Amino acid sequence: MAQVSNRTIQKFWWQFIKKHRTHVGLIFLSGCISRYTTLLLSLSIGKYLEIAFNNSTGKSKALELLGIYLPANIYWFYLFFATTTFLHFVVTWLYQFMQSVTGNNLVTTLRMQWVEKTVIRANPGQYKFADIMLPFTNEHKTIATYFNKGIIGMAINGCYLATVLYVGLALSPFITLLTGLLCLIIYVLLQVLNNKLRPLEKSKRDAQGGMVKWLSQYLSQPGTDSTTFNDKLNLKMSRLSFSVQQLAMLKGLYLALIPALMYCLLGLVLLLLANGQGHASLPPSDIVTLILLIMLSLPALKTLFRKNNLRQQGRLALNKFLDSPEAVIKADLAKKSNNFAEISVTKL
Repeated sequence: MAQVSNRTIQKFWWQFIKKHRTHVGLIFLSGCISRYTTLLLSLSIGKYLEIAFNNSTGKSKALELLGIYLPANIYWFYLFFATTTFLHFVVTWLYQFMQSVTGNNLVTTLRMQWVEKTVIRANPGQYKFADIMLPFTNEHKTIATYFNKGIIGMAINGCYLATVLYVGLALSPFITLLTGLLCLIIYVLLQVLNNKLRPLEKSKRDAQGGMVKWLSQYLSQPGTDSTTFNDKLNLKMSRLSFSVQQLAMLKGLYLALIPALMYCLLGLVLLLLANGQGHASLPPSDIVTLILLIMLSLPALKTLFRKNNLRQQGRLALNKFLDSPEAVIKADLAKKSNNFAEISVTKL
């Protein structure tokens, strides 16, 4: 199956976003506010330490960097904290709800386009039932995840990380720049591993699609011998299982490596802070805030590091819906005409 051009995919996303611009705008706005309130709640911990323990070693300036000036009064702090928590609850609920609604709209759009190409515009009997249902095997979930996390989610994470970078540079340029450099090194390392995943991911998808097609065509033949069928099925299942296990092993390493490297990064920062590096003029309250800031950035950084993996899976799935039915079916027939075992093993 030929790859759909980047221009075609970009055109599809632009038309979808333009049609559902209100929903997409609400997702982006509520997501940004949700992340911003999370940041405010974390930065307020430094202010609380300053007020509650009468810290005289320096005034916390983390909240002031974002335009929030709280008086040194514990009741004002509790009012601010409760209000921000409630706002965070509301916008996070709205964000999750709009993600679900927009994801459903995306799936409906893709399904209707495919049904129109294979049923409404096609000649009667041109496509078999298995051909029409081929792209519906969980591909819509992958595309919805790619849109919500890989496109809109990346834009939200980008805004959030830009705010974190601004606050971090104001608090401790040395720690922030060092953290950024280490994140860049981790990103390059994960890119190398992700390049190893790409052919295995495609091999697994080809094997699964070939299995569905083979079962549909084999069972539709009259006089199928059960013994021959079982032998062939066991052979194909064993090859498919081997392909899936190879992918699962490397993918598991990739996913486990991301949090491990992130916590190693955090440990290094804590070690530097313990040795007095990069925070000579910071009060203890802002040192705590800086540590919380780095910890809160870990989920956004993990999503950023997984960007290519999300994009790769989403593009493979979206390619089936945007390509012509003839190309999709021709590719599956070609996979069937070749030796299935050969496909599963040689692509590894």
